[in-house]
Amino acid sequence: MALYAPPTPLIGREHERAALRQLILRDEVRLVTLTGPGGVGKTRLALQVAADLSEGFADGVYFISLAAITDPALVFPTIAQTLGVRPMGERPLLEQLTVFLSGERLLVLDNFEQITAAAPQLREMLAACPDLKILITSRASLHLSGEYEFPVPPLPGAEWGQLDAIGMMMQLGVIPRRKRHGLTSPSARLVARQSSGRFKSGEYNERRCPPPNSASPNSPSPSPLPPTSASATRWKY
Repeated sequence: MALYAPPTPLIGREHERAALRQLILRDEVRLVTLTGPGGVGKTRLALQVAADLSEGFADGVYFISLAAITDPALVFPTIAQTLGVRPMGERPLLEQLTVFLSGERLLVLDNFEQITAAAPQLREMLAACPDLKILITSRASLHLSGEYEFPVPPLPGAEWGQLDAIGMMMQLGVIPRRKRHGLTSPSARLVARQSSGRFKSGEYNERRCPPPNSASPNSPSPSPLPPTSASATRWKY
């Protein structure tokens, strides 16, 4: 499906958001994998960054969920079905996808961890589409040459429900945005904790991830891997 804009603002991921945008826009970067445990916020971050970059890819940005499949052989058919590419005759499906994905496009593939055996297929797709870039969310790296792994850390020392509730209350106008920086007081956390019960019970339907530790802006950037390497570059930001 074509990318949809996230309905609410992303709270607390400013550092990763900026670093990920810069990484994806580098000419030599074709494949980026967001890694981290389930529920840490990989999908939400990927959606936001893809939305941020939508105007930078002239031929489109697309989001494809792979959560429902466990058979690696279904990766290309699922991508084709989501993009509206119908099999025609005896032409290989990859060839038909290549025609559709030609041009400057960003493909977001969500939940890849259960079908990592299909990773070599992505190399074929990238080789056939020189202007295509792929952003993946997965609990583990794909271990492909040229892959850039972008770890998404959880928030240490804070309750997720509180952050979720704070973000939602800001969105609903319960807490003015100008008071965002005052939300670390015990009273604000108490209000957030009380409201988080409604969030967790399903009254609110979006989960936003909490902010991470801030890495040093002077952290060194790794050099691109040689084409023969079979491991990912673990990105530092």
